[in-house]
Amino acid sequence: MILIDLNKPELDIIVTLTSDLPTQFIGVENPTYIMVLTNVFSHKVFEIPLANNISINQQRYDHYRIDTTTISTLETGFYSYEIYFISIQDSNLIETGTANVLGAGMQNNTIIFNEAGNSDFIVFNK
Repeated sequence: MILIDLNKPELDIIVTLTSDLPTQFIGVENPTYIMVLTNVFSHKVFEIPLANNISINQQRYDHYRIDTTTISTLETGFYSYEIYFISIQDSNLIETGTANVLGAGMQNNTIIFNEAGNSDFIVFNK
């Protein structure tokens, strides 16, 4: 899941696009990608162009940094996303997943379960 926190000035998106490219597009310099976010509840669609891959190891992963002021109209909530490779002829779906968009005053709470018990069974603390 990609976490999009609109409270922060920049958003880092780390995905594996280059390694998932169809063979006919391998070696294309400065490929163009677009992330299409679809709100799970309202079905509104929002597009984020992904440019300037800043990954230090592009064969393994792709890293994009986005100024959150450019996506400030994005509604909070849960989204599905699709990332497309855009070529002159057509577009090709490269990756899909889910995203959570946090807005002003919202925070992401991580739940950590602590293990307690003996070797016969495990009990998680409340």
